[in-house]
Amino acid sequence: PATNASSATYYAVPVPPTPPNSLFMVAGQNFGILDDNEPALDHVACTAHIADQLEAAGLTWRTYQESMGEPCQMTTVGEYRTKHNPFIYFDDINGWDGTQFTRPKRCLDHVVDYTQFDVDLAAGNVPRYVFITPDDWHDTHDGAILDGDAWLAQEIPKILASPAFTRGGALFLTYDEGSLQTDHIPMVVASPYVKKGYVSDVYYNHASFLKTVQRILGLDELPCNPSADSIPVMADLFAVSLDSPAPPP
Repeated sequence: PATNASSATYYAVPVPPTPPNSLFMVAGQNFGILDDNEPALDHVACTAHIADQLEAAGLTWRTYQESMGEPCQMTTVGEYRTKHNPFIYFDDINGWDGTQFTRPKRCLDHVVDYTQFDVDLAAGNVPRYVFITPDDWHDTHDGAILDGDAWLAQEIPKILASPAFTRGGALFLTYDEGSLQTDHIPMVVASPYVKKGYVSDVYYNHASFLKTVQRILGLDELPCNPSADSIPVMADLFAVSLDSPAPPP
């Protein structure tokens, strides 16, 4: 749409399952995970991810997971898939004590059901960083593309009308992975600061997305990633410099 910016050359990482891709989106690497296993099998001890960076910088964050039910749900339930929730792969969030996930207060406070998002929007209490995952029906894995479109048509207007967005927010809309034939996926960015109607032809991927978010929030470069300097920031989609983060709403 003419009010947004987008990338025509945005790609998932060349490993098809969701976990490696979603981990790239929050940590800049996949920690050697190449499969579709849930956190019970593939949880990681590394603490270099964006949640730790946000807290160290005094910035608020939450991930809203549709159909998860209780906070910090570590078991797939209905259309909620734990493997689509990258934050619970990290032991400093899930509370792994060597034998079980203890689900500490940090996880209960920050990893919540999507119904909480409406509550936070209404209260003007939206965190500085938000990661939203639709359930397996609305992410078009189980449902049709029309189901995903209908969900977005219902949910995105709420975000675009909120002070969290109108006062300098940015909304990134993408898939976590591509098909078996291609890693090419859509990336649309809505913000008061994007170049309206601009379509980038620069090669970007999930590591670029993370680095762009870090730049906007004034955080350090990609954690746990020795090749951070070679990863491009999606700066050309914006009409302002990303080196001067916008003040909080």
